[in-house]
Parts: sequence; C-alpha cells; structure tokens
Amino acid sequence: YAMDFAFERANERREFSNINTEYQELFNSVPIGLYKTDFKGNIIHCNKYLVNLLGYNKESDLLNFKIQDFMIAREQENDPFLGLLKKSPLARGKVQLRKKDGSLIWTEIETQATLSQEKILLYLHASVKDITEQITLENEISSSYEKMQFYLDSAETYFVVINRDESIAFVNDKMAKIHGLKSSEMIGKNWIETSITADSRIKLQKAFNEIIKGNVEKYHNQELNYKIDGKTRTISWKNTFVKDKNDQVTTIISSGTDVTDFKKSEELLKENEEKYRKLVETSPDAIISGDLNGIIEYANKQMYEAFGFQSEEEIIGRNIIELVHPSNREDAIRFIGETISKGHMGTSEIQMIRKNGQTFPIEFNTSVLYNSGNEPIGIIALGRDISDRKEAEEELFRSEAKFRQLFNMANDAVMLLKISEEKILDEIIEVNTKACEKYGYTKDELLGLSISDLIDPDHRSNIPKNMAKLFMKGQTTHECLHITKDNRKIPVELSSHIFKFENEEVVLSIIRDITERKKAEEALKNSEELYRSIFENTGTSMVVLDLNNKIVISNSLFENLVGFSKENLISKNWRSLVYENDLEVINKIAKERLSYSNLFPMEIEFRIKNKKGNLRNIWAVVAAIHGTNQTVVSLHDITEKSIMEEVKKQAFDQIDKNMGQFAILVDCIRNPLSIIVGLSDIQNNEISRKIIEQAKLIDDIIKQLDYRWLESSNVKNFLSEHL
Repeated sequence: YAMDFAFERANERREFSNINTEYQELFNSVPIGLYKTDFKGNIIHCNKYLVNLLGYNKESDLLNFKIQDFMIAREQENDPFLGLLKKSPLARGKVQLRKKDGSLIWTEIETQATLSQEKILLYLHASVKDITEQITLENEISSSYEKMQFYLDSAETYFVVINRDESIAFVNDKMAKIHGLKSSEMIGKNWIETSITADSRIKLQKAFNEIIKGNVEKYHNQELNYKIDGKTRTISWKNTFVKDKNDQVTTIISSGTDVTDFKKSEELLKENEEKYRKLVETSPDAIISGDLNGIIEYANKQMYEAFGFQSEEEIIGRNIIELVHPSNREDAIRFIGETISKGHMGTSEIQMIRKNGQTFPIEFNTSVLYNSGNEPIGIIALGRDISDRKEAEEELFRSEAKFRQLFNMANDAVMLLKISEEKILDEIIEVNTKACEKYGYTKDELLGLSISDLIDPDHRSNIPKNMAKLFMKGQTTHECLHITKDNRKIPVELSSHIFKFENEEVVLSIIRDITERKKAEEALKNSEELYRSIFENTGTSMVVLDLNNKIVISNSLFENLVGFSKENLISKNWRSLVYENDLEVINKIAKERLSYSNLFPMEIEFRIKNKKGNLRNIWAVVAAIHGTNQTVVSLHDITEKSIMEEVKKQAFDQIDKNMGQFAILVDCIRNPLSIIVGLSDIQNNEISRKIIEQAKLIDDIIKQLDYRWLESSNVKNFLSEHL
C-alpha cells in the first residue's frame, strides 16, 4: 500500500510539474506583460513579454524594482493603483513607463488584488499592454482637429454644421458673431430658429427639408440676407451633406460667403471652404490561441465579439484561416509559418471576415506556445480591431486633402511663420500655391526662407515696429514692399495674427498684392491735384455747396472776396453771407436745384456782405456737380462795374438835360432878335444899320451854338454805343 501511495504521489508531482511547466510556457509566451507584486509593490514574478517591453534581458533584472519605479509623474508617497484598490480590488488605468534605455512608452495596466479575510492586501496581479501607437494616433488626430478648428475660425467664411434634428453641431466664430454670440453658445441651438428674419427661416426650412429628403444635389447653393453691423449683407451658402450606410442624410455642412460686394461690383474673393473631421476611437484588444494547424482553442470576449459571435463556443474549433479574407489567406498562412519558425512575430495587419460576411482589419502580434520539452504546441495572438483607426486615417487623409485644397484655392498668398526665441519672425514653415505663384519660388525654396528675405531692403527698417505691434495686440495689418525671385517689387498688404499650434506660437500671414489698388490711388491723387489746381487758378471766386447749402470747399479768391479764412468757411451756410434783401433769390435757386436739376447751369445776380459788413455786387453761375448732391458756384465781383454804369447813366441824363435847356436858350435869343432886325430894317438909318450888323453877329453866334448842339448829340450817341 505504501508503494502504491508513493507511486501515486510521484505521478501527481509529475502531472503537477507538467501543468506548471505548461502554465509557465503560457505565462511567458502570451504577448502581453504580466507581473505579480507583494503587498509593498515589489515585483516578485513577471513574464518575458514585460521584461522585453521594459528593455531588460531576464526576469531577475526586474525583481529589484517596484512597478512604480518605471512610472512617469507618479505620486511620491502613494501608488496610484494601491489608492484605487482601497475602493475596489480591480483597477485599470493608462500609465506612461520609462524603459531601461530612457525611452517612454504608453501602457494600459489592469490590476487585481488578492486580499486576506481581513481585507489586507497580500498580492497584486497585473497585466500591461503597450498602447503607445494608440496614444500617438490620438495625439495626431487631436492636433489635426486643433489645426482645422483654427483655420475655420480664421477664415473669412461662415461655417456651420447642422445635425438631422436641425441642431447646430459646429459653427465658427465669424458665423456666431452675426448673432452676437460665441460659437460655443450656439452649439445645440436650432439652426432654423436662429435665422435673422422670418423670410430667411422659411427659405432655410425649405432647403433643409429638401436636403434631408435627398431631393437636391451633393452641392446646393442658397443666398440669404443678414443684418451685419447695421447693414444688410447677402451671404451665399454652399450646402453639402454626409450620409450613413443606409443612404440617409445625417449631417448638413454649410459654408457661407459674403457676396454683397460681388453683386455690386462683380468682384468676389474666394474664401476658404469648410472642412469638418469626425474623431474615432480605437477598440479594446482581443486574445486568441490555437494549435499549430490554426484550430482555435480559446478566444476572449473582445475577440469573438469582434467577429460578430455571441459566445466563445461559436468560434472554438474553427480554423483561423476560415476567418481570414480570401485575398489575405496566403499572407496569413505565411505569417503563421514564420511565427512557428521564429517563435514570435511583430505587428502584422490582416483582413478578416465577420460572421455577417463583413470585412474588417485586425492587427496581430503572435507568439508560439511551447511544452516542457521546448516543442511548439500552439500559437497565441494579441489582436486589435483597427477598423476605427483605419477609418480615422482615411477620414484624416480626406480632411487634410480638403484643407490643402481650400488652403491652395485662396486668392491671396498665405504663409505660416515660425517665431524665434528672440520674438522675431523666423523661417516660413507653410505656404499655399498662390504664394509660390506670386513670388516665383517653388514651395521648397520658400520654406527655406525667412519672411524678411521677401521684404525690400528699404522697408526692412519697419520690421521691429511692425513686430512690436503684432506681439502687443496679437494681430496687425500693414503695407510693405516685397521682392519676387526675379527681383520684381510688388506692394502688398499683410494681415497677420498669432495663434498657438502644436504648443508653439506661430504667425499666420495673409498677403494681398495691392499693385492695382496703388495705381488707382495714384491716379486718383493726380486727378485730385489737377482739379484742385484748376479750382484754385480759374481767376474767379469759386465755392462748392452741399445739399444743405453748407460750404464744402472754397478757393482763395472766394476767401478774399468775403474776408473769411478757409477754416471759418468750411461747413458754414453760405446764405449767411448773402445780403438779407437778396435771400429770396438764393432760396428760389435752392428749391429749383432740388426740383429741376435740368435747369442748371443758371446765372443770377445778388449782393454779398463781407466780413467787414461791406456789400459787393455779384454775378454768379450756378451748376450741379454730376453724380453728387453738390453744387459749384462761380462768382464775379461786379461792384465797380455797377458803379460805372450808374455814373454813365447820370452823365447821359445830364447831357440830355443840358441839350434841352440849350435848345430853349437858342429859341429865346433868336425870336426876339428877329423882331429887332425887322424893326431896324423899317427905320433904315445909321443906327438901324448898326443894330442890324450887331444882330448878324449875334445870329452867327446862335448858328455856332446850333452846330455845337449837333456835335453834342453825336458825342452822346457815340458814348451810348461804346460805353
């Protein structure tokens, strides 16, 4: 009996040894880190995967450490997992670990405590998964989203994303400002109800319903009017949509451009259109094991649910190759063979088939299971469903492609500039296609330059002043002279502002070529100088009046005429200079200017009272300035001429009076003289003869007076004709 008992015990020990060996092989072969600690946290057992993950050679290298020793930014006094265990014997968390060579990896650690009956910690079992690639992808997606968010808020375009239930999912700052709100305050509001006018709400509702029903094309345009800064502006909306797998519209994406100026002047600036990105999450890892022929012997919940099975029994006994997509089966067989020959294989991506026939990608890490004789007995694999990651990568690529297209479609040159530690604009780190075309450089050539390399040397002295303004206000707009690759000089307007990108401050500069604007300004300046010179040197007093008869501008001759300086005349009502008895004439002209503009130009006479109170007689020509509500008045001082006319009139009146009196005088002399001559002729004596002789002398004198009268009449006629 004793021998049988001893023999039975020996068999039990061998069987236990074999089981322990198989467990140890499984423990060391599983592609996930496993370890056990005592109640103080000291590592007392770990598998090869954890040893290799932390960069060590053998298990004994880790037995002198606590797992906390590898954690980054851990608490100094308390282990974070031990703190969790006070509330629950199970804990899980993401932790960054430092490897032996100093490099950092992200891991997900799951712990399970073994407690005494008194709830005292005895041991801690834990698994460690390397999730560095997952965290890296999440950071890339987050960075791309921040970049997208900035460009959408910086663009001169209105952006809004509307859910199927009419709620706002996203709106940029420019759109939110129309409603006097922040973009965050509009999220979740009903898009239709936020419309400014009832007319806009009706149009929006109709368009929204048609899009949801799928009755419109992929890109649908619509124009709506808004009140912006007190003025009515027209915004042209371009609507597109996103459909789900059931071909149902789930989201409407709209970008709006202010086309008011385009409608008025047929000039519409192209703005960056909207791009919107969906964020994805990665799924949990799955574990599967099988024999060397690929027959599945074990699958955890994450694995069989990934394939669409309801339980482990549905997948056990299947050949893993059956679950591989036909196009990838040869690669899968080769992958299994290499795993068996090498002992383990790194990450490999394989297309799999779900229960419903759907194809999906899994990323596998595989290792061989060995028996006590170091013979391979099976394969264990750590699988990760990367469908979401693939979708995220594709969406990221599409979004980046959309962003790049919008960026390069901009009508102005756009540059992203690095800021040096000395707060100086450093190298150019991104440019759009327009910048390359405008400056004549390739993209690679521009990325090797600094923005100062493009500035004309004569303008570089302004750089410190402009930089100081930029860093003080966060944004600035100024004009500058830039140089192209072929040394052409182009005047530009730079609009720059600072923002944070990937934790660093950078500057976004939008550079507009203002060559044509400068030419127009110069032409306008020359035209203004020409007309100012003509206005000042016409030789007559001139003044321009607005619709309210206020003086807009006057020349120096007008200022001399009225005795007031230019400063005192501007905005002065010119009727205050008109003599009060002549105001009726001026008021009549003002009324006719409003009602009968076709009567202009017209001539009028009136009197002006200058600063000293003296009256000046004025003859003026009044004319309307075409295309404006202004009137130009040309004034001639005719005061001296009026005085001469009055003197001439008085002189002619006096001549007429003198000539009349002269004729009367001649008659008064000649008539008595004829009587005297007749009487003397009757007497016929010496005395009478002398009287007759003297009478003849008197008659000669009268004849001379008649001749002078005729001469006076001729003089008067001459004067009347020539004066």
